[in-house]
Amino acid sequence: MNFDGASPVVISLAKEFIAAMQRINPLWERAYWRFVCADNQYGSNASYSASSGVTLISTLNEGQLFDNLNDLGRQLWNFESDPSRKFCVCLLVVSSDFDYEIKFEQHDKNKWRITKLDGNSGLPEGL
Repeated sequence: MNFDGASPVVISLAKEFIAAMQRINPLWERAYWRFVCADNQYGSNASYSASSGVTLISTLNEGQLFDNLNDLGRQLWNFESDPSRKFCVCLLVVSSDFDYEIKFEQHDKNKWRITKLDGNSGLPEGL
């Protein structure tokens, strides 16, 4: 991956997500954005934790946020020129103290799933 080009995109992702979380719930503690990408298909979902529990972020209520994050995620995906090294899943974890971490998975498109279905917590699985 072209890290010189990718670094500003990662910073933009973190800034955009943190700013949105401050607006969505000022009492948030940690938030998780999971981006899945392939050649012609991509999308994302997100959740956050607060003292009251874990909440999934609505793509209907936050459509512009998801559009912006998905555009940045696609830019990040395109920074890898070698198709065999492109990620299929990206997970951005941000915290209310402005720390962030980004993780990439190249093979398992089910890694870090965020769901509350089937009794799941809404936190990324396996994190």
